[in-house]
Amino acid sequence: MNKNSGAMALTLVGGLLAAGLCSLLARLTAGFPPTLVESWLGSTPAFLHPFIEELANGFSPDLNPDDVPTAAFLTIQTLLWAVMVFTGWQILRRPDSPAVLLTILAFALLFRVLLLPSTPIHSAEASRYLWDGASTNHGINPYLYEPAALMMRERQIEQPTEIDGRIYRGRPWTEADGERLDRLAALREAKPDLHAGITDANLPSPHPPLAQVFFALATRLTNGSLTGFKSIVVLFDLGVIVLLLRLLRRLRLRRGGVIFYAWSPVVLLSFANAGHWEAVPLFFFLWALTLAVRRKTWSGTVVLAMACLGRTANLLQGPALFRPTRRHLAAWLLLGVLTAGAFLPFILWQGAGGAPVLNGLRWTESSAPALPGIFLALQRLSASFVSLPERSGFAALVGCGLLFLTIFLRKVSQPDSDPGSLPRKAFAIAATLFLLSPHASPWQLVWIIPFLCAFPQPSWLVLMLTLQAGFLQFHTDYADFSLTAAPVPWLHLTVWASFCGLAFLDPLLLRLLERPSSVSGQDPTAVPPS
Repeated sequence: MNKNSGAMALTLVGGLLAAGLCSLLARLTAGFPPTLVESWLGSTPAFLHPFIEELANGFSPDLNPDDVPTAAFLTIQTLLWAVMVFTGWQILRRPDSPAVLLTILAFALLFRVLLLPSTPIHSAEASRYLWDGASTNHGINPYLYEPAALMMRERQIEQPTEIDGRIYRGRPWTEADGERLDRLAALREAKPDLHAGITDANLPSPHPPLAQVFFALATRLTNGSLTGFKSIVVLFDLGVIVLLLRLLRRLRLRRGGVIFYAWSPVVLLSFANAGHWEAVPLFFFLWALTLAVRRKTWSGTVVLAMACLGRTANLLQGPALFRPTRRHLAAWLLLGVLTAGAFLPFILWQGAGGAPVLNGLRWTESSAPALPGIFLALQRLSASFVSLPERSGFAALVGCGLLFLTIFLRKVSQPDSDPGSLPRKAFAIAATLFLLSPHASPWQLVWIIPFLCAFPQPSWLVLMLTLQAGFLQFHTDYADFSLTAAPVPWLHLTVWASFCGLAFLDPLLLRLLERPSSVSGQDPTAVPPS
Protein backbone atom coordinates (compact mmCIF):
# COMPACT_ATOMS: atom_id res chain seq x y z
CA MET A 1 0.00 0.00 0.00
CA ASN A 2 1.55 3.35 -1.04
CA LYS A 3 1.41 6.51 1.01
CA ASN A 4 -1.51 8.03 -0.89
CA SER A 5 -3.68 4.94 -0.62
CA GLY A 6 -2.88 4.74 3.09
CA ALA A 7 -3.89 8.37 3.55
CA MET A 8 -7.12 7.72 1.66
CA ALA A 9 -7.96 4.74 3.85
CA LEU A 10 -7.29 6.78 7.01
CA THR A 11 -9.42 9.64 5.72
CA LEU A 12 -12.32 7.35 4.86
CA VAL A 13 -12.22 5.61 8.23
CA GLY A 14 -11.87 8.88 10.11
CA GLY A 15 -14.62 10.52 8.08
CA LEU A 16 -17.04 7.65 8.64
CA LEU A 17 -16.35 7.66 12.38
CA ALA A 18 -16.84 11.42 12.56
CA ALA A 19 -20.03 11.22 10.48
CA GLY A 20 -21.42 8.68 12.92
CA LEU A 21 -20.53 10.93 15.84
CA CYS A 22 -22.17 13.95 14.14
CA SER A 23 -25.33 11.90 13.61
CA LEU A 24 -25.22 10.89 17.27
CA LEU A 25 -24.75 14.51 18.31
CA ALA A 26 -27.69 15.64 16.18
CA ARG A 27 -29.84 12.93 17.76
CA LEU A 28 -28.65 13.95 21.22
CA THR A 29 -29.82 17.54 20.71
CA ALA A 30 -33.38 16.31 20.12
CA GLY A 31 -33.28 13.68 22.88
CA PHE A 32 -33.31 9.89 22.62
CA PRO A 33 -36.63 8.01 22.83
CA PRO A 34 -37.66 7.52 26.50
CA THR A 35 -38.16 3.77 26.00
CA LEU A 36 -34.60 3.42 24.72
CA VAL A 37 -33.25 5.42 27.66
CA GLU A 38 -35.22 3.22 30.07
CA SER A 39 -33.61 0.13 28.58
CA TRP A 40 -30.16 1.66 29.06
CA LEU A 41 -30.95 2.43 32.71
CA GLY A 42 -31.63 -1.24 33.33
CA SER A 43 -28.26 -2.38 32.01
CA THR A 44 -25.85 0.21 33.39
CA PRO A 45 -24.31 0.90 36.83
CA ALA A 46 -26.31 3.16 39.14
CA PHE A 47 -23.67 5.92 39.19
CA LEU A 48 -24.30 6.49 35.44
CA HIS A 49 -28.08 6.82 35.78
CA PRO A 50 -28.15 10.64 36.23
CA PHE A 51 -26.20 11.05 32.99
CA ILE A 52 -28.30 8.51 31.10
CA GLU A 53 -31.59 10.06 32.24
CA GLU A 54 -30.51 13.36 30.68
CA LEU A 55 -30.20 11.71 27.26
CA ALA A 56 -33.99 11.76 26.82
CA ASN A 57 -34.18 15.54 27.31
CA GLY A 58 -32.07 16.91 24.47
CA PHE A 59 -31.12 20.59 24.42
CA SER A 60 -34.51 22.27 24.16
CA PRO A 61 -34.20 25.96 25.19
CA ASP A 62 -37.22 25.43 27.45
CA LEU A 63 -35.27 23.05 29.69
CA ASN A 64 -33.29 23.87 32.79
CA PRO A 65 -29.57 23.67 31.90
CA ASP A 66 -29.18 21.13 34.71
CA ASP A 67 -31.42 18.71 32.83
CA VAL A 68 -29.60 18.66 29.48
CA PRO A 69 -26.93 16.05 28.58
CA THR A 70 -23.85 18.26 28.81
CA ALA A 71 -21.59 15.37 29.81
CA ALA A 72 -22.67 13.27 26.81
CA PHE A 73 -22.21 16.26 24.51
CA LEU A 74 -18.65 16.86 25.73
CA THR A 75 -17.87 13.15 25.34
CA ILE A 76 -18.91 13.25 21.67
CA GLN A 77 -16.94 16.46 21.14
CA THR A 78 -13.85 14.80 22.62
CA LEU A 79 -14.19 11.83 20.26
CA LEU A 80 -14.69 14.14 17.27
CA TRP A 81 -11.59 16.07 18.28
CA ALA A 82 -9.54 12.85 18.60
CA VAL A 83 -10.63 11.70 15.13
CA MET A 84 -9.75 15.09 13.63
CA VAL A 85 -6.30 15.33 15.25
CA PHE A 86 -5.24 11.74 14.50
CA THR A 87 -6.51 11.77 10.92
CA GLY A 88 -5.16 15.25 10.25
CA TRP A 89 -1.69 14.57 11.52
CA GLN A 90 -1.42 11.34 9.56
CA ILE A 91 -2.51 13.16 6.39
CA LEU A 92 0.08 15.89 6.93
CA ARG A 93 2.84 13.28 7.09
CA ARG A 94 2.06 12.27 3.49
CA PRO A 95 2.20 14.13 0.17
CA ASP A 96 -0.89 16.06 -0.88
CA SER A 97 -3.40 13.98 -2.79
CA PRO A 98 -6.36 15.45 -4.74
CA ALA A 99 -8.42 12.37 -3.87
CA VAL A 100 -7.71 12.81 -0.15
CA LEU A 101 -8.55 16.53 -0.32
CA LEU A 102 -11.84 15.81 -2.07
CA THR A 103 -12.66 13.22 0.58
CA ILE A 104 -11.91 15.70 3.37
CA LEU A 105 -14.19 18.26 1.73
CA ALA A 106 -16.97 15.75 1.05
CA PHE A 107 -17.03 14.68 4.68
CA ALA A 108 -16.85 18.33 5.83
CA LEU A 109 -19.99 19.02 3.83
CA LEU A 110 -21.68 15.87 5.17
CA PHE A 111 -20.94 16.83 8.80
CA ARG A 112 -22.56 20.22 8.31
CA VAL A 113 -25.63 18.77 6.60
CA LEU A 114 -26.08 16.33 9.49
CA LEU A 115 -25.91 19.11 12.10
CA LEU A 116 -27.98 21.78 10.36
CA PRO A 117 -31.37 20.53 11.66
CA SER A 118 -30.04 20.00 15.19
CA THR A 119 -31.07 22.10 18.20
CA PRO A 120 -28.40 24.66 19.18
CA ILE A 121 -26.36 23.40 22.13
CA HIS A 122 -26.03 25.90 24.99
CA SER A 123 -26.54 28.79 22.59
CA ALA A 124 -29.42 31.14 21.89
CA GLU A 125 -27.45 33.61 19.78
CA ALA A 126 -29.36 32.73 16.61
CA SER A 127 -32.61 33.83 18.26
CA ARG A 128 -31.09 37.25 18.84
CA TYR A 129 -29.88 37.40 15.23
CA LEU A 130 -33.34 36.58 13.90
CA TRP A 131 -34.97 39.10 16.25
CA ASP A 132 -32.60 41.89 15.18
CA GLY A 133 -33.20 40.99 11.53
CA ALA A 134 -36.97 40.92 11.97
CA SER A 135 -36.85 44.26 13.82
CA THR A 136 -34.95 45.84 10.94
CA ASN A 137 -37.39 44.42 8.41
CA HIS A 138 -40.23 45.95 10.46
CA GLY A 139 -38.65 49.38 10.18
CA ILE A 140 -37.13 49.54 13.68
CA ASN A 141 -33.48 50.40 14.23
CA PRO A 142 -32.09 47.23 15.88
CA TYR A 143 -29.79 49.32 18.08
CA LEU A 144 -32.63 51.39 19.51
CA TYR A 145 -34.44 48.89 21.73
CA GLU A 146 -33.25 45.82 23.57
CA PRO A 147 -35.74 42.91 23.46
CA ALA A 148 -36.68 43.57 27.10
CA ALA A 149 -37.82 47.10 26.18
CA LEU A 150 -41.31 45.68 25.59
CA MET A 151 -41.45 44.46 29.17
CA MET A 152 -39.99 47.69 30.52
CA ARG A 153 -42.57 49.84 28.75
CA GLU A 154 -45.41 47.60 29.92
CA ARG A 155 -44.17 48.01 33.51
CA GLN A 156 -43.25 51.67 32.95
CA ILE A 157 -39.68 51.10 34.15
CA GLU A 158 -37.95 54.47 33.74
CA GLN A 159 -34.88 54.01 35.97
CA PRO A 160 -32.24 51.26 36.12
CA THR A 161 -33.93 48.35 37.89
CA GLU A 162 -32.67 44.94 38.94
CA ILE A 163 -35.02 42.04 38.21
CA ASP A 164 -33.98 38.42 38.85
CA GLY A 165 -30.32 39.39 38.99
CA ARG A 166 -30.32 41.39 35.73
CA ILE A 167 -30.12 45.16 35.36
CA TYR A 168 -32.74 46.76 33.09
CA ARG A 169 -31.71 50.29 32.28
CA GLY A 170 -35.20 51.81 31.77
CA ARG A 171 -35.91 55.19 30.17
CA PRO A 172 -38.68 57.79 29.78
CA TRP A 173 -41.15 56.47 27.19
CA THR A 174 -42.12 58.90 24.43
CA GLU A 175 -44.94 58.74 21.91
CA ALA A 176 -42.41 57.74 19.23
CA ASP A 177 -41.25 54.91 21.47
CA GLY A 178 -44.83 53.77 21.90
CA GLU A 179 -45.51 53.57 18.16
CA ARG A 180 -42.32 51.62 17.45
CA LEU A 181 -42.74 49.29 20.40
CA ASP A 182 -46.29 48.55 19.30
CA ARG A 183 -44.79 47.23 16.07
CA LEU A 184 -42.29 45.15 18.02
CA ALA A 185 -45.08 43.87 20.27
CA ALA A 186 -46.94 42.70 17.16
CA LEU A 187 -43.77 40.97 16.04
CA ARG A 188 -43.45 39.30 19.46
CA GLU A 189 -47.02 38.04 19.22
CA ALA A 190 -46.37 36.70 15.74
CA LYS A 191 -43.14 34.97 16.82
CA PRO A 192 -43.48 34.28 20.57
CA ASP A 193 -40.94 31.44 20.62
CA LEU A 194 -38.35 33.64 18.94
CA HIS A 195 -38.67 36.44 21.48
CA ALA A 196 -38.85 34.04 24.42
CA GLY A 197 -35.68 32.27 23.28
CA ILE A 198 -33.51 35.40 23.56
CA THR A 199 -31.04 35.38 26.43
CA ASP A 200 -29.48 38.64 27.62
CA ALA A 201 -32.68 40.40 26.53
CA ASN A 202 -31.73 43.28 28.85
CA LEU A 203 -28.76 44.16 26.62
CA PRO A 204 -28.90 46.22 23.41
CA SER A 205 -27.61 44.60 20.25
CA PRO A 206 -23.78 44.50 20.30
CA HIS A 207 -23.45 43.45 16.67
CA PRO A 208 -21.87 45.89 14.17
CA PRO A 209 -23.48 47.19 10.93
CA LEU A 210 -22.54 44.32 8.61
CA ALA A 211 -24.16 41.93 11.08
CA GLN A 212 -27.41 43.89 11.08
CA VAL A 213 -27.54 43.96 7.28
CA PHE A 214 -26.83 40.23 7.18
CA PHE A 215 -29.47 39.47 9.81
CA ALA A 216 -32.10 41.46 7.93
CA LEU A 217 -31.33 39.84 4.57
CA ALA A 218 -31.04 36.31 5.98
CA THR A 219 -34.27 36.68 7.96
CA ARG A 220 -36.11 37.90 4.89
CA LEU A 221 -34.69 35.14 2.67
CA THR A 222 -35.46 32.35 5.14
CA ASN A 223 -38.71 33.79 6.57
CA GLY A 224 -37.18 33.57 10.03
CA SER A 225 -36.33 29.87 9.80
CA LEU A 226 -33.51 28.86 12.15
CA THR A 227 -32.37 26.03 9.88
CA GLY A 228 -32.50 28.36 6.89
CA PHE A 229 -30.45 30.97 8.73
CA LYS A 230 -27.87 28.36 9.72
CA SER A 231 -27.70 27.18 6.10
CA ILE A 232 -26.64 30.66 4.95
CA VAL A 233 -24.04 30.81 7.74
CA VAL A 234 -22.69 27.43 6.63
CA LEU A 235 -22.29 28.70 3.05
CA PHE A 236 -19.82 31.29 4.36
CA ASP A 237 -18.27 28.60 6.55
CA LEU A 238 -17.64 26.51 3.42
CA GLY A 239 -16.27 29.62 1.74
CA VAL A 240 -13.69 29.83 4.54
CA ILE A 241 -12.54 26.32 3.61
CA VAL A 242 -12.12 27.36 -0.05
CA LEU A 243 -10.09 30.42 0.97
CA LEU A 244 -7.91 28.30 3.26
CA LEU A 245 -7.11 25.94 0.40
CA ARG A 246 -6.11 28.88 -1.79
CA LEU A 247 -4.00 30.39 0.99
CA LEU A 248 -2.23 27.11 1.75
CA ARG A 249 -1.47 26.66 -1.94
CA ARG A 250 -0.16 30.21 -2.17
CA LEU A 251 2.12 29.60 0.84
CA ARG A 252 3.22 26.23 -0.62
CA LEU A 253 2.03 24.36 2.47
CA ARG A 254 0.25 21.03 2.74
CA ARG A 255 -3.38 21.62 1.82
CA GLY A 256 -4.34 18.60 3.89
CA GLY A 257 -3.97 20.90 6.90
CA VAL A 258 -7.41 22.29 6.02
CA ILE A 259 -8.83 19.32 7.95
CA PHE A 260 -8.12 21.14 11.24
CA TYR A 261 -10.80 23.65 10.25
CA ALA A 262 -13.06 21.55 8.03
CA TRP A 263 -13.48 18.79 10.63
CA SER A 264 -13.04 20.89 13.78
CA PRO A 265 -15.73 20.07 16.38
CA VAL A 266 -15.62 23.69 17.58
CA VAL A 267 -16.29 24.99 14.06
CA LEU A 268 -19.07 22.44 13.47
CA LEU A 269 -20.70 23.35 16.77
CA SER A 270 -20.35 27.10 16.21
CA PHE A 271 -21.79 27.31 12.71
CA ALA A 272 -23.77 24.24 11.62
CA ASN A 273 -25.28 23.64 15.07
CA ALA A 274 -25.47 27.01 16.83
CA GLY A 275 -25.63 29.26 13.76
CA HIS A 276 -23.10 31.80 15.04
CA TRP A 277 -22.79 34.42 12.35
CA GLU A 278 -19.02 34.88 12.82
CA ALA A 279 -18.48 32.71 9.73
CA VAL A 280 -19.33 35.82 7.68
CA PRO A 281 -16.67 38.25 9.01
CA LEU A 282 -14.23 35.31 9.22
CA PHE A 283 -14.77 34.72 5.50
CA PHE A 284 -14.04 38.37 4.69
CA PHE A 285 -10.99 38.45 6.95
CA LEU A 286 -9.41 35.39 5.32
CA TRP A 287 -10.22 36.83 1.92
CA ALA A 288 -8.43 40.06 2.93
CA LEU A 289 -5.48 38.02 4.22
CA THR A 290 -5.27 36.14 0.92
CA LEU A 291 -5.30 39.44 -1.02
CA ALA A 292 -2.64 40.90 1.29
CA VAL A 293 -0.37 37.91 0.65
CA ARG A 294 -0.83 38.58 -3.08
CA ARG A 295 0.00 42.29 -2.50
CA LYS A 296 -3.46 43.41 -3.61
CA THR A 297 -3.59 46.50 -1.40
CA TRP A 298 -6.74 48.28 -2.58
CA SER A 299 -9.02 45.29 -2.99
CA GLY A 300 -7.62 43.85 0.24
CA THR A 301 -8.44 47.08 2.08
CA VAL A 302 -12.06 47.07 0.91
CA VAL A 303 -12.51 43.42 1.91
CA LEU A 304 -10.80 44.04 5.27
CA ALA A 305 -13.28 46.87 5.87
CA MET A 306 -16.08 44.33 5.43
CA ALA A 307 -14.38 42.11 8.01
CA CYS A 308 -14.08 45.06 10.40
CA LEU A 309 -17.76 45.88 9.99
CA GLY A 310 -18.48 42.35 11.16
CA ARG A 311 -15.95 42.36 13.96
CA THR A 312 -14.39 45.66 14.92
CA ALA A 313 -11.37 43.93 16.49
CA ASN A 314 -10.23 43.15 12.93
CA LEU A 315 -9.14 46.78 12.67
CA LEU A 316 -6.11 45.70 14.69
CA GLN A 317 -5.14 43.35 11.86
CA GLY A 318 -4.78 46.26 9.47
CA PRO A 319 -1.16 47.12 10.39
CA ALA A 320 -0.21 43.44 10.03
CA LEU A 321 -1.69 43.08 6.55
CA PHE A 322 -0.95 46.58 5.22
CA ARG A 323 1.94 48.24 7.01
CA PRO A 324 1.26 51.84 8.17
CA THR A 325 3.66 53.51 5.73
CA ARG A 326 3.24 56.40 3.30
CA ARG A 327 2.63 53.88 0.56
CA HIS A 328 -0.42 52.55 2.36
CA LEU A 329 -1.62 55.86 3.82
CA ALA A 330 -4.45 56.25 1.30
CA ALA A 331 -5.50 52.64 1.87
CA TRP A 332 -5.65 53.26 5.61
CA LEU A 333 -7.75 56.37 5.02
CA LEU A 334 -10.13 54.32 2.87
CA LEU A 335 -10.37 51.66 5.58
CA GLY A 336 -11.28 54.26 8.18
CA VAL A 337 -13.85 55.98 5.96
CA LEU A 338 -15.56 52.72 5.00
CA THR A 339 -15.67 51.46 8.58
CA ALA A 340 -16.86 54.69 10.18
CA GLY A 341 -19.24 55.47 7.33
CA ALA A 342 -21.11 52.20 7.76
CA PHE A 343 -22.08 53.17 11.31
CA LEU A 344 -23.47 56.55 10.26
CA PRO A 345 -26.84 55.36 8.84
CA PHE A 346 -27.60 53.46 12.06
CA ILE A 347 -26.54 56.43 14.20
CA LEU A 348 -28.90 58.75 12.31
CA TRP A 349 -31.79 56.28 11.86
CA GLN A 350 -34.58 57.14 14.31
CA GLY A 351 -32.12 59.18 16.39
CA ALA A 352 -30.27 56.17 17.82
CA GLY A 353 -27.15 58.27 18.39
CA GLY A 354 -23.89 56.61 19.36
CA ALA A 355 -25.51 53.36 20.46
CA PRO A 356 -24.11 51.32 17.54
CA VAL A 357 -20.60 52.06 18.81
CA LEU A 358 -21.19 51.99 22.56
CA ASN A 359 -23.38 48.88 22.73
CA GLY A 360 -20.52 46.73 21.48
CA LEU A 361 -18.63 47.55 24.68
CA ARG A 362 -21.26 45.67 26.73
CA TRP A 363 -20.64 42.25 25.19
CA THR A 364 -18.76 41.13 28.32
CA GLU A 365 -22.07 41.25 30.21
CA SER A 366 -23.42 38.29 28.23
CA SER A 367 -23.76 34.79 29.66
CA ALA A 368 -21.72 32.86 27.07
CA PRO A 369 -19.45 30.10 28.43
CA ALA A 370 -16.05 31.60 29.12
CA LEU A 371 -12.77 30.54 30.67
CA PRO A 372 -10.55 33.64 30.71
CA GLY A 373 -6.93 32.96 31.52
CA ILE A 374 -4.49 35.87 31.76
CA PHE A 375 -7.25 38.41 32.35
CA LEU A 376 -8.68 36.44 35.28
CA ALA A 377 -5.23 35.93 36.78
CA LEU A 378 -4.51 39.68 36.60
CA GLN A 379 -7.93 40.47 38.01
CA ARG A 380 -7.41 38.19 41.02
CA LEU A 381 -3.89 39.55 41.50
CA SER A 382 -4.97 43.19 41.31
CA ALA A 383 -7.81 42.53 43.78
CA SER A 384 -5.14 42.30 46.46
CA PHE A 385 -3.95 45.85 45.76
CA VAL A 386 -7.09 47.88 45.00
CA SER A 387 -9.62 49.01 47.60
CA LEU A 388 -12.80 48.39 45.59
CA PRO A 389 -13.42 44.94 44.05
CA GLU A 390 -14.94 46.41 40.86
CA ARG A 391 -11.69 48.24 40.18
CA SER A 392 -9.82 44.95 39.83
CA GLY A 393 -11.54 44.35 36.48
CA PHE A 394 -10.44 47.75 35.22
CA ALA A 395 -6.90 47.14 36.44
CA ALA A 396 -6.85 43.79 34.62
CA LEU A 397 -8.10 45.46 31.42
CA VAL A 398 -5.29 48.02 31.65
CA GLY A 399 -2.71 45.29 32.23
CA CYS A 400 -3.98 43.20 29.32
CA GLY A 401 -4.10 46.31 27.14
CA LEU A 402 -0.46 47.11 27.85
CA LEU A 403 0.56 43.50 27.18
CA PHE A 404 -1.31 43.51 23.88
CA LEU A 405 0.18 46.84 22.83
CA THR A 406 3.70 45.58 23.49
CA ILE A 407 3.22 42.41 21.44
CA PHE A 408 1.27 44.25 18.75
CA LEU A 409 3.98 46.87 18.15
CA ARG A 410 6.64 44.20 18.10
CA LYS A 411 4.83 42.13 15.48
CA VAL A 412 3.86 45.08 13.29
CA SER A 413 7.44 46.35 13.21
CA GLN A 414 8.81 43.04 11.94
CA PRO A 415 9.71 43.07 8.22
CA ASP A 416 7.74 41.03 5.69
CA SER A 417 10.57 38.68 4.78
CA ASP A 418 8.48 36.08 2.93
CA PRO A 419 4.83 35.44 1.92
CA GLY A 420 4.28 33.46 5.11
CA SER A 421 5.21 36.42 7.34
CA LEU A 422 1.80 38.09 6.92
CA PRO A 423 -0.20 35.04 8.10
CA ARG A 424 2.24 34.58 10.99
CA LYS A 425 1.71 38.20 12.08
CA ALA A 426 -2.06 37.87 11.76
CA PHE A 427 -1.91 34.64 13.77
CA ALA A 428 0.12 36.32 16.51
CA ILE A 429 -2.29 39.27 16.78
CA ALA A 430 -5.41 37.07 16.76
CA ALA A 431 -3.86 34.73 19.33
CA THR A 432 -2.83 37.60 21.61
CA LEU A 433 -6.32 39.10 21.47
CA PHE A 434 -7.80 35.75 22.38
CA LEU A 435 -5.37 34.96 25.20
CA LEU A 436 -5.88 38.37 26.84
CA SER A 437 -9.64 38.44 26.37
CA PRO A 438 -11.81 38.79 29.50
CA HIS A 439 -14.36 36.54 27.83
CA ALA A 440 -12.41 33.76 26.07
CA SER A 441 -14.98 31.24 24.86
CA PRO A 442 -15.10 28.33 22.37
CA TRP A 443 -17.01 30.53 19.91
CA GLN A 444 -14.10 33.00 19.77
CA LEU A 445 -11.64 30.21 19.07
CA VAL A 446 -12.95 30.03 15.48
CA TRP A 447 -10.76 33.07 14.77
CA ILE A 448 -7.67 31.03 15.67
CA ILE A 449 -8.47 27.66 14.10
CA PRO A 450 -7.90 28.71 10.44
CA PHE A 451 -4.28 29.55 11.27
CA LEU A 452 -3.77 26.03 12.63
CA CYS A 453 -4.28 24.71 9.10
CA ALA A 454 -1.04 26.46 8.12
CA PHE A 455 0.81 26.38 11.43
CA PRO A 456 -0.43 23.35 13.41
CA GLN A 457 0.65 23.86 17.00
CA PRO A 458 -0.08 21.03 19.51
CA SER A 459 -0.85 23.55 22.27
CA TRP A 460 -3.60 25.23 20.27
CA LEU A 461 -4.98 21.94 18.98
CA VAL A 462 -5.31 20.72 22.59
CA LEU A 463 -6.88 24.04 23.64
CA MET A 464 -9.51 23.42 20.95
CA LEU A 465 -10.61 20.53 23.16
CA THR A 466 -9.98 21.74 26.72
CA LEU A 467 -11.59 25.16 26.32
CA GLN A 468 -14.94 23.47 25.79
CA ALA A 469 -14.88 22.69 29.51
CA GLY A 470 -16.46 26.14 29.79
CA PHE A 471 -19.78 24.50 28.92
CA LEU A 472 -19.70 22.83 32.34
CA GLN A 473 -20.54 26.22 33.82
CA PHE A 474 -24.08 25.88 32.51
CA HIS A 475 -24.64 22.82 34.71
CA THR A 476 -24.78 23.47 38.46
CA ASP A 477 -24.05 19.80 39.17
CA TYR A 478 -20.52 20.67 38.05
CA ALA A 479 -20.46 23.99 39.94
CA ASP A 480 -17.40 22.97 41.94
CA PHE A 481 -15.46 23.20 38.68
CA SER A 482 -15.83 26.96 38.72
CA LEU A 483 -15.83 27.78 42.43
CA THR A 484 -12.87 29.69 43.82
CA ALA A 485 -10.80 27.22 45.79
CA ALA A 486 -7.62 29.13 44.96
CA PRO A 487 -6.68 32.60 43.63
CA VAL A 488 -7.66 31.22 40.20
CA PRO A 489 -10.48 28.62 39.89
CA TRP A 490 -8.91 25.23 39.33
CA LEU A 491 -10.76 24.54 36.07
CA HIS A 492 -9.35 27.74 34.57
CA LEU A 493 -5.95 26.88 36.00
CA THR A 494 -6.02 23.38 34.50
CA VAL A 495 -7.00 24.58 31.02
CA TRP A 496 -4.50 27.40 30.81
CA ALA A 497 -1.61 25.73 32.66
CA SER A 498 -1.83 22.79 30.23
CA PHE A 499 -1.89 25.21 27.30
CA CYS A 500 1.15 27.15 28.53
CA GLY A 501 3.07 23.95 29.24
CA LEU A 502 2.34 22.59 25.77
CA ALA A 503 3.18 25.94 24.14
CA PHE A 504 6.60 25.76 25.76
CA LEU A 505 7.03 22.21 24.45
CA ASP A 506 5.60 22.85 20.97
CA PRO A 507 8.96 22.76 19.13
CA LEU A 508 9.91 19.45 20.78
CA LEU A 509 6.45 17.94 20.22
CA LEU A 510 6.50 18.91 16.55
CA ARG A 511 9.81 17.10 16.12
CA LEU A 512 8.54 14.02 17.96
CA LEU A 513 5.38 13.97 15.86
CA GLU A 514 7.46 14.23 12.68
CA ARG A 515 6.06 17.60 11.77
CA PRO A 516 4.96 17.92 8.15
CA SER A 517 7.07 19.58 5.52
CA SER A 518 5.88 22.06 2.93
CA VAL A 519 5.47 21.29 -0.74
CA SER A 520 8.86 22.83 -1.37
CA GLY A 521 10.45 20.77 1.41
CA GLN A 522 10.92 23.76 3.71
CA ASP A 523 9.78 23.77 7.31
CA PRO A 524 6.46 25.63 7.52
CA THR A 525 6.24 25.70 11.30
CA ALA A 526 5.78 29.20 12.64
CA VAL A 527 7.02 30.36 15.99
CA PRO A 528 4.01 30.10 18.37
CA PRO A 529 2.49 33.49 19.17
CA SER A 530 3.82 34.94 22.37
